[in-house]
Amino acid sequence: MRLFGSCSGLSWPDVVSKLEAPQNPYSTAATTELDKSKPIWSNSDLDPTPPSSRTWTWVHYTSFWLASSFATGTWTTGSAMIALGMPWYASWLAVVISHIIGAVLLVANGRGPAAYHIGFPVYARASFGMWGSYFAIVSRCIVAAIWYAVNAYYGSNFVSICIRCIWPSWNDVPNHLPSNAGTTTQLLGAMAIFWVLSMPFVFIHPKNLNWYFVAKSCMVGPACFAVLIWAVVLNGGSVGPSFQTTPKLADPTYYGWLWMSALNSGFGGCSALIVAQADIARYARKPSDQTWSQLITYPVFSALPALFGILVASATSNFWGKQYWNLWDVLSAALDYYDMSPASRGLVFLASFAFAVAILGTNVAANSLPFGSDIAGLLPRWISIRRGQVLCSLLVFPIVPWKIISSAKSLLTFLSGYSILMGPFASICIVDYFFIRNGNLKVPDLYIGNADSQYWYTGGWNLRMVVAWIIGVVLPFPGFVASFGTTSVADGANHMWNMGYLLSIAVSGPVYYVLFRIFPDPSIDKSLAFEQQASHYDCLIDGEAVGPDLVKNEGSLAEKGKIEADAKSL
Repeated sequence: MRLFGSCSGLSWPDVVSKLEAPQNPYSTAATTELDKSKPIWSNSDLDPTPPSSRTWTWVHYTSFWLASSFATGTWTTGSAMIALGMPWYASWLAVVISHIIGAVLLVANGRGPAAYHIGFPVYARASFGMWGSYFAIVSRCIVAAIWYAVNAYYGSNFVSICIRCIWPSWNDVPNHLPSNAGTTTQLLGAMAIFWVLSMPFVFIHPKNLNWYFVAKSCMVGPACFAVLIWAVVLNGGSVGPSFQTTPKLADPTYYGWLWMSALNSGFGGCSALIVAQADIARYARKPSDQTWSQLITYPVFSALPALFGILVASATSNFWGKQYWNLWDVLSAALDYYDMSPASRGLVFLASFAFAVAILGTNVAANSLPFGSDIAGLLPRWISIRRGQVLCSLLVFPIVPWKIISSAKSLLTFLSGYSILMGPFASICIVDYFFIRNGNLKVPDLYIGNADSQYWYTGGWNLRMVVAWIIGVVLPFPGFVASFGTTSVADGANHMWNMGYLLSIAVSGPVYYVLFRIFPDPSIDKSLAFEQQASHYDCLIDGEAVGPDLVKNEGSLAEKGKIEADAKSL
């Protein structure tokens, strides 16, 4: 059969071959899954990262969190908590503690991927099973796509301010959209510009993106400090009122649960990042590069902008009589206050540009990259990470994020509560890696989609994971449903929802461990030292040197251009 007749000269198999994602002929996947009529479990992006692509050092991880934390999401975290009726210092303390715990979980969940240089879709197969991993992948994929669109809309606010600084008449662009559209012609145009500017970055491989985070960290940090200093100077050197408020009830029990709710909200911003950590940890030069740099910098860098947001809102409200929690509102108000003077336009442009750059980079790393990795894990034969990222970008406008932000409060509640669904994934992965397997993974088996794989479990599903995940989710779930306001539940259910993320990770991991002790896996070699297999499988791909007991004849690499793996010896 010929496609497009004799003009193209391409047969249907040729077209299919060109549509397939790039495959490494030397990879573990190629040596264990040669029959294309069967499911393919890998491609070049899902194979372990080769040494030449392990380019991220502690400097890059530090820069990544500096740039990601000093962004709009963290800036406004404290405001939502203060709105609950808490003092500013209690709200800020909730952010600090939640992110300290989050940093520990983040580093722990990135240890395995950093040691074996594999992304989340492959890493999840060890804990969830070959088919069970799809459940975790799909769950993460959905929320990544929605948040990518929402953050793109956030970025458009800064793009709009940048345009206004250059062309003041931009503020007078008439709105041709109906009042119930949820957005304006001006913002929709700015979003289109932000979307176009974001597109080139989805074509850059993650191993080559480390420079971007170093560059934007040099921009966004100073921009945040500049906004804080300006606000304090504007208010005569004072930060204004202290936001000391009294809880609605004098009952200490009520105040305690209110603070737990604030703590749980703090996890909302990092729960997805904890699960997504594998997709950047795999590019670490060595495991320690992603450990101490993130363990220290993430809680520190996330605590500062949350405090800055509170202080700037306090200072500006004391001067203007109105609180601005969003950065773009503060910058837009500054332009109005200084009557669009040349100096104000120049400085506001620089600040807005820095924040737009920060959102763009964070959106690519925290949402686009995980989505691309997940889609590649679901359809490895057809989708590479790059193709998945392009798909994520194409979904921005169909998702209509302006509707989500303006009217779909229940959906935003759902996305915030998504942490109780993601928490058990991270908890199970951490317990499985450190306490069940002692840091040892059989990398080739992560690419074998049949009963020969150690990670096939029961029909491709690790039923221990299923039970542990359900138990971890079911406890806070009634309170989660009640948070939509459509039903009422007992106070105990609401309290469990107030600490939903902590409860889900504290329950699911230990339950998983107990189930593994009751129903052990005899294929796990308990005699191995911690991460003994990590060096064994360090260079298992791309035609580079591999473990000698994995190759029958290493000399055949140069002669035949392929690896002849002895699958039975694995």
